[in-house]
Amino acid sequence: MRSAVYYKNDDIRIEEQPVPEIGHGEMLLKVMAVGICGSDVHEFYRVKHAPVILGHELAGIVEKVGDGVENFIVGDRIFCFHHVPCGSCPRCINGHETACDTFKKVHFHPGGFSEYVRIHPLQVRLGAMKMPDGMDFDVASFGEPVGCCVRGQRMGGIGPGKKVLIIGSGIAGIIHIQLAKIFGASLVVATDIHPWRKSMAEKFGADYVIDGKEDVASKFREINDGWGADVVILCASAPSAIQQSMDALEKGGTIVVFALGGPDQTMDIPLGKFLAGENSVITSYSGGPVDSHIAFELIKSGQINVVDMITHRLPLEDAQEGFRLTADAGESLKVMLYPHGLL
Repeated sequence: MRSAVYYKNDDIRIEEQPVPEIGHGEMLLKVMAVGICGSDVHEFYRVKHAPVILGHELAGIVEKVGDGVENFIVGDRIFCFHHVPCGSCPRCINGHETACDTFKKVHFHPGGFSEYVRIHPLQVRLGAMKMPDGMDFDVASFGEPVGCCVRGQRMGGIGPGKKVLIIGSGIAGIIHIQLAKIFGASLVVATDIHPWRKSMAEKFGADYVIDGKEDVASKFREINDGWGADVVILCASAPSAIQQSMDALEKGGTIVVFALGGPDQTMDIPLGKFLAGENSVITSYSGGPVDSHIAFELIKSGQINVVDMITHRLPLEDAQEGFRLTADAGESLKVMLYPHGLL
């Protein structure tokens, strides 16, 4: 089979790989659509593992099933979450499934930017969901990024009446805009410094869009009758964005750190101010089984628009162009690859 192998952002090679063998409780999946995630192009993190086959936002067709698989048969069309926790350790029991030691050990083999992947038994049991008739594979693949955002909003306590500020309107920010509306936020304000991304924030439902080069905190308070944000979702890791998140936060409010920063990046929190204001800073990493199930239901019901977030559709052999588009972060949201040809 063919795989797109990552060496660095500007060196993606199409190479031949053996089709994975499957064992007890496993499945072989024919990958029909796979999205390029923003984390795939974080070179500071990825290049140290190179060469590697990435790709974790996928959907496809069950090609083979191993002994012991009961809920799926050959030909089933499925979405599958890539990381799955054990479900029984203290971290899982306390609601921190994505910090489970098992979580990162479970993944697609050899990686989703391939024509076929092996599905781990835990993925089969807890991460795989059948697609309804008529759902496109690229639509189903959004179960992963939407699931990650669902977790962030659950962790941040977004619900009816909340006033929400989303800093950064890339793909994660655009998903967060829609989810905040779905979960009942009464005010959703987004920021970005890129004109096209600001237009996307408007298109996908932000009540107001602030230019990230402006005084975001003051602008938000003008919009919100002098009050700060109940929840700030930080989808950008620039120092200026981090400062904006703290300046715009209302007393009693929460910052959800959603952006992946560099290995040495820090966040300087004014402890006295945050203590007196009873402010919180939480982090949200990836998504667990509950988050992916909620996400998939929102996608199936049509409550969240994922189709219009796909800005580029490319065959697997054009993976290098897909990585360029994603890394440049210009006029692109989700770049989708189709290992068996465009659908």
